[in-house]
Amino acid sequence: MQIQRFLFVSLLCLCTYSLWGQSSTRQTWPLQVGFGLAGNAYLGDYTETDSWMRRVYPGANFSLQKANPRRVQLQVNGGFGKFSDQFEQNPSNLPPGVSPTTFIETSFIYTDMRVKIRPWPYARLQPYLSVGAGFLFFTPRDAQGKDLPNRIDTRFLGEDYNTAIPQLPGGLGVQYRISRQFTLGLDYMYRFTPSDYLDNVGEAGTRNGFDALHGLQLTLYASLANPDQLPPMMRKRPALSNSTPVRKPKEKKPSSSKPPKEETGFGISESKTPDPVVKPPVVAPRPAVVSAAREAEARLAIQEGRYVYYKVKRKDTLESISKDFQIPTEMIRTLNFIPTGNLQKGQSLRLPDIR
Repeated sequence: MQIQRFLFVSLLCLCTYSLWGQSSTRQTWPLQVGFGLAGNAYLGDYTETDSWMRRVYPGANFSLQKANPRRVQLQVNGGFGKFSDQFEQNPSNLPPGVSPTTFIETSFIYTDMRVKIRPWPYARLQPYLSVGAGFLFFTPRDAQGKDLPNRIDTRFLGEDYNTAIPQLPGGLGVQYRISRQFTLGLDYMYRFTPSDYLDNVGEAGTRNGFDALHGLQLTLYASLANPDQLPPMMRKRPALSNSTPVRKPKEKKPSSSKPPKEETGFGISESKTPDPVVKPPVVAPRPAVVSAAREAEARLAIQEGRYVYYKVKRKDTLESISKDFQIPTEMIRTLNFIPTGNLQKGQSLRLPDIR
């Protein structure tokens, strides 16, 4: 069991490291931690057809994910639980020396990495589909508390198995955003295991196919960040007429003055050498001047969580966007975690929604 725990912790650390390093369009989204309760049910040789959902056993689960507004979200999960069941009668037509136990009890722990697909990531109510892969560790015991893997009389000769097996979780669920920092999730999860030995019965059982676990999970997610750094619900971008247009400087007409003349010994003639052209110095763009009232409206919109999203175009700069929306450049930097003034075409910027 110590080796199994070591594998469990190692896989969990690896999944957490890969999740921490996940990038999202030049923005560092904070982590979101989920804790919840689960009701697990066993599906195997001990399960009766008319009572496969009646025996539900408690468990717990936790998860780590990035609080990003993407439709596809990577999630690391772990949890534990137990189940027990009992045969009413032993299977018939068994070879001599094989006597499956009529009682099974096991605790289990699991870890996996899932991909959650959310069609509407900005909605308050978010249905989703999740699929993944991971490992399941279990310890089947009989009524006296003895480890069943050591009892070879409960299965056919030559049937050996591991208590650490792969598992493929899949589920359907829905999440409800209570606030910008807390989300409540409810989902149904089915854990497929390519093994028939969760109940230690194997080929001596009465049910064809692999054993599995399934049940319901109720999870509360909390974001480990300031609420101002979390993605709000999507709002429509305001009309262009509401924004202040960018005024282009007037072009200066070329001077019509004639070149200077010089005196020579034969009279006055025009100079053949023109004066050197002096180029104006390159002046760095100055930040847009935003009125105090406009800046106050922007700060009020941030406090109330009202935002719009703007997609950066090819010639956009922080200064031009600041003039366009009449929002200070430093406020745009802070909201979008931009250490420098470099913008990428197609980058999504979050701006205060000033009506």
